[in-house]
Amino acid sequence: RRRGRVVTIAAQVRHRSSCQRGHEKVAHVARAIHALVKSRRCEVLLASDRRRTFAALERALGKTTRCAVHAVKRTSNATQTDQIQIEHGVDALATAAADIGLLSRADHLVGSWGSTFTMLIQSLIANRFLRSLRRGAVAHGEPPVVVYCELDGCLRPLPLIANWHVSLQNYPQIDLWVG
Repeated sequence: RRRGRVVTIAAQVRHRSSCQRGHEKVAHVARAIHALVKSRRCEVLLASDRRRTFAALERALGKTTRCAVHAVKRTSNATQTDQIQIEHGVDALATAAADIGLLSRADHLVGSWGSTFTMLIQSLIANRFLRSLRRGAVAHGEPPVVVYCELDGCLRPLPLIANWHVSLQNYPQIDLWVG
């Protein structure tokens, strides 16, 4: 590894309930980011369906992490008016698509267990890594991982280039298949 390399972590924090305001899960996500960063400089590419998550994560990362937090700009005049916006946040349309594009450029992902956004983003990160391997362009050689977080904590990092997958076939039950 080169010294001084900046590691890029995508953080996708999904809140499933309209009663969640944005601070839920943040402490777990910050701990997962710290573990992935391993004292390196980092960039955190953040997307969330709750606007309060952005400031909460910056506070949780604190001054001890050398991480700059980046996000797609949110418009300031959005309000929650209908059930879809209450569940998915006020930035659910074009901003959400831009979030996917931003987060797909990361080296690793800290995501929300069972979130279709997390699954899409991890697929894009893995695909980009494999394409760069085929071109011989991977300078750091660090395979991407995903860390799934929920209200009660996070799973261990799972390699994105491996023989496992998440299934939503029995939704709302979410299954992790290995083998």
